[in-house]
Amino acid sequence: MDMIKCEGCDKTININHRFCPKCGYYNKKKGEVSLKFIYLSITIISITIYFLNPSLKEKIIDLTTIEIKNYTKDGFGNYYKMSFYINNSSKYNITNPKIRCKFYNNNTLIGKNYKKLETTINKNEYKFFNNITMGYINEETEDIKCKIVDFEMVDN
Repeated sequence: MDMIKCEGCDKTININHRFCPKCGYYNKKKGEVSLKFIYLSITIISITIYFLNPSLKEKIIDLTTIEIKNYTKDGFGNYYKMSFYINNSSKYNITNPKIRCKFYNNNTLIGKNYKKLETTINKNEYKFFNNITMGYINEETEDIKCKIVDFEMVDN
């Protein structure tokens, strides 16, 4: 008969006893893994996969670019209109893209704003948008860089 020492009171007990008859301590069998360890391992693996594997949405955003043709200040220089192309080189149709534009002066970020376009851009489409009112612009803006930061998926 195999014997082990109780981890709670050091009494020698039968290996088949899960609880010590003297102190009631739960003694794991050799090689037994606790549920806490299993849950912790699954959580760590899930978090690692989440952060190391970009989502489909992030991949589509990386494949979708904005090419600014021109912009003009309007309304006493308080807001701007922009003409631009959106190139959706992904294999998915997207709708209602949300664009973030950042404003720079001497390569220093001086502001940003967001504009949601109510449109659909099909997969592999290069679509032109003319004179779209984009919102407030800092009067000291020398350069604008825009990027799609969100959208909705459309069934292909």
